[in-house]
Amino acid sequence: MASAWIKFAVNHFEKNKHKPGYTYSMALKEAGKLYKKGTDSSSSTSTMKKSKRKGKKNKTARRS
Repeated sequence: MASAWIKFAVNHFEKNKHKPGYTYSMALKEAGKLYKKGTDSSSSTSTMKKSKRKGKKNKTARRS
């Protein structure tokens, strides 16, 4: 069974392959950015990852 990422990437390529000079590697680069952002390029949004970022933590120890 294919993972959600592979289904997403293949679907993205199928939607854009009509463009002249469009290659699968171009589709993978574009789909990677969309997949990380959580943008819906396919009909199933429930299988997409959504990235969450927290604020940066201070790596230096606090002094009392």
